Amino acid sequence: MAGGPLPMWETVLSLHRLQRGDGGPLLKQWRRSVCPGLPRAWKPLAALVPPQGYFPDFLTPPQAALDEALDRILHTPRAELGRDMGALAQERAPSPWIRDLGESRIPALAALGAAVTAYHRTAIAPYWDAILAQARHSRTRAAEAALGEGTTGMLTSLPLPAHWRGGSWRSPTRWSRTSTSRAADCCWSPLSSACAQA
Repeated sequence: MAGGPLPMWETVLSLHRLQRGDGGPLLKQWRRSVCPGLPRAWKPLAALVPPQGYFPDFLTPPQAALDEALDRILHTPRAELGRDMGALAQERAPSPWIRDLGESRIPALAALGAAVTAYHRTAIAPYWDAILAQARHSRTRAAEAALGEGTTGMLTSLPLPAHWRGGSWRSPTRWSRTSTSRAADCCWSPLSSACAQA
């Protein structure tokens, strides 16, 4: 279990929420606060992270500090970028910027770095204390379930839509993914309540 929320997971999943426009009163209030202040520099992220569905794996590294996560993103090996952009291209036609990103071109990577920084500064950083508090609550709840019922109890206690059932991790998407990986191979990161429902 990770020690807390991961900045890029919060960033990516909040982008889903921002673009979808759904959610309860807290999300609507967050959206009303965030949208007017978002600088244009964040827009390239919308091309990588749609309102729902696939987004490139390289955007969610395991680093707990934003600067370290961003460094890892900007130094993603070219083969990995190409693979992720290829998967994205199966979903929708790639823009010239996406193609440049898949080829590790410096201007495209610089635009990505600026987009992540701009979005995070406006949409995540001002709410980080609340995100940490919610993550601590989620982590405590999961730890209590693990102590009481073991790993299966912890995995069963995680918020939907993904869930653990019958020895398999299930995530209901259009592509119906199921993983039977050993629990030792997984690292669960507590998410804020907004992102947990993304």
